[in-house]
Amino acid sequence: MTEVSRLRRPSSPDAATLPDSDDLLLEILLRLQPLPSSLPRASLVCKRWHRLVSDPGFLRRFRAHHRPPPVLGFFTSLEGEFVPTLDPPNRIPAARLTLPPHPAHVSLFIGCRNDVALLISLDLKQIIVWNLVTAHQCGVPYPSLHPLIGAVVRSARYDGQSSLCPFKLVFLCADNVHGRFVRLYESQSGAWGSMIPTTVEIFDVFLMAANVLVGNALCCLLRSGSILKVDLDTQNVAVIEKPVGITSDHLLLQYSFQILQTEGNGLGLAVVSAHNKVQLWERNTSSDGDERWFLQKTIRLDMLLSLEPSMGREVPMIVGFAEDANVIYVSTYDGLFSIELRSMEFRKISENSMRTYCYPFASFVAADGAIGGA
Repeated sequence: MTEVSRLRRPSSPDAATLPDSDDLLLEILLRLQPLPSSLPRASLVCKRWHRLVSDPGFLRRFRAHHRPPPVLGFFTSLEGEFVPTLDPPNRIPAARLTLPPHPAHVSLFIGCRNDVALLISLDLKQIIVWNLVTAHQCGVPYPSLHPLIGAVVRSARYDGQSSLCPFKLVFLCADNVHGRFVRLYESQSGAWGSMIPTTVEIFDVFLMAANVLVGNALCCLLRSGSILKVDLDTQNVAVIEKPVGITSDHLLLQYSFQILQTEGNGLGLAVVSAHNKVQLWERNTSSDGDERWFLQKTIRLDMLLSLEPSMGREVPMIVGFAEDANVIYVSTYDGLFSIELRSMEFRKISENSMRTYCYPFASFVAADGAIGGA
């Protein structure tokens, strides 16, 4: 027998020392891009892959691994029409997320957060809480005769798959007896809390303005550029004035300001100034112990977006903010743009300008509605 024939093939490693093949595959699948088409496409490879990516435990890990979720598009204010912004195959059909017209009552769309949209039913005098992924809805009685602006906040335990509970509603209200006040609703108790008075004037309320969750405080933009801050823990309400000396060239002042959440989970403010500039401010504690606004950065929109000189043209408007993705939406005479504030990456969303506020929608909704959704 030759030397070659006496050589043996290496022995197979002990099966007990090998990682489970499902575990290995799950780690690979976990790193797929968090786009609407990723998991549906993976599920079509074979039955085994479909079983793995459909498992609720995997879906929870996938969401946790890819925070924040991708921005799929935005809802227009008041009408609540969904406008998808991703390209195929990740484009979610508008009809899938647009609230169908209800013949019995008129509803106004006033915001969304964590897969949940908030509407006011004028005829039913209810606040409608609507899970955009699972399609669950519930109605909450008006907190007062005149609910002005409001927001929904999901529990930190929200896993992206449950229906609605638990959630909180925060509303600025008004009536002829109590003036202006804030009320909080807890879905677990099913009741509105007591009235918390505030000095906000009716004319300063911007009905379409988005709100931003900064830490555990809900911050709502007022028409003047000031901020109504509601601490959800202590239920204290305060009004924070805009930076001193800030002026705007825009006739509609509310479109010159946008509340931000800074990298350190602090309060920020974007302000459109003259000559296509956007100033980014952050509120910090100064050396003397007082909280003040500090200018952090100035963005030249004409240079960043390659805009033509704006002589005689309309001033840019900030029309939306995706709080998890840290993206602002700016409407210019050249169209609608999204700008990621950390990287300064921008994308042209539409050739048309937006003349109203938009509410960006970020979610792990799947393109076919079968994987990662309800």
